[in-house]
Amino acid sequence: MPMAWSHPVFDSVNPQWNEKFYFNNVPEDSTFRLIVLETDMIDGDERGEAHFNTTHTNFDPNEMISLPITLGDRKAGIISIKVNRQQVNADSNAVLEEVGPVRYSVHSSYRAGALKKLTSDDEDWESLAYIVQLHNVPLYLPNDNEWNKNYTKVQRVFASDHPEAPILREIVKKQHAVVYKHEKKSTKYGYLTSPDDFFHLVRNGMRHGKPVLFTYVITSQGWFFSETGAGFFKDMLSKHMMHSNIAESVKYAGEFRIEEENDGTSKLVIDNNSGTYAPSSKILPQLKSLMENNFPGIICEALSRENEASAKRRKEILDAWE
Repeated sequence: MPMAWSHPVFDSVNPQWNEKFYFNNVPEDSTFRLIVLETDMIDGDERGEAHFNTTHTNFDPNEMISLPITLGDRKAGIISIKVNRQQVNADSNAVLEEVGPVRYSVHSSYRAGALKKLTSDDEDWESLAYIVQLHNVPLYLPNDNEWNKNYTKVQRVFASDHPEAPILREIVKKQHAVVYKHEKKSTKYGYLTSPDDFFHLVRNGMRHGKPVLFTYVITSQGWFFSETGAGFFKDMLSKHMMHSNIAESVKYAGEFRIEEENDGTSKLVIDNNSGTYAPSSKILPQLKSLMENNFPGIICEALSRENEASAKRRKEILDAWE
């Protein structure tokens, strides 16, 4: 089922999110579940939940609906929402999906100052990590990719019978917690409404006039990534493991870069280059479709890690930073 979440509200016992969520093809008798969490959307403690059913809801965009929040059998407050709809003729092939702006967060684990100007070329850029809350991940990537049993480096972490595994797993989880910590001063939140918004977010894949690579994982929570060759992340045991929070499986993983077409248009080039999860190249068309669904009009090329021209380009980019 589709999931969507708001930005955190800090330092308040009466938070106001003022967020809008949009869904297509919602069945007439549908129940929505609203969960209130601590600031971390993945590991945050649940503070309560509320529900509403579309059959019993008054669809008036000017009327506020108050829903009771409960935590177990205890009352935990009230959440107020507005609900609107546009009825359409039923399509037997239609699927429920989220549409509209794609939310993101940018996390600076180095210093909050890196976020003051999102167009700067400051050295702090290399320490940034991103979460892009992709819509409809399960629709396009329904299957999970488990960790690569043939990769000795990650066996030390994932194999239950490896003596170092518990300690190494704890180290990677702490790395993830530091890199993706939600803080008022060191995390920036926003929306992406177009391919240009995404390319601007990652500075068209450039830093100091040179192209960069990004290492990413996609989970059901979204798209987690950072610069591949950035010094801040170099000493980590596995960047893919760190981004996934030591998940034993992910939806997809690899690297991406931004290239420029002959007419100056930016293009997303994304692959499956992950030794940790080694996702099949057969899924690349679905990955491409996922990106096109989230950023309508984007030019996206999904390539196998075995593609010789792409591997050569990867080496050129990394060599330029040596």
